[in-house]
Amino acid sequence: MRVFYTSNPYVDYVFVARKDVPKAAQEKFVSALLAPKNGKGDRVLKILRAHKFVLASDEKYASTRQITHETRDVLSRRAGLH
Repeated sequence: MRVFYTSNPYVDYVFVARKDVPKAAQEKFVSALLAPKNGKGDRVLKILRAHKFVLASDEKYASTRQITHETRDVLSRRAGLH
């Protein structure tokens, strides 16, 4: 395998709640996802190939947006579309 690009670390799984989900239910879901660490909740983390969950923010997701745009640009150039 030849590596042609290595990205910066990024947030890859984002879980969101609809606006009509009660705040208490949202907070309970967030607490449940943030609780697992290696050694606790390993089955869930293993399924998702994750080490932990972090609280998402637009700021943290910006790197994922940037990587998406860069990857799309690289692939477009390789395909002769750019």
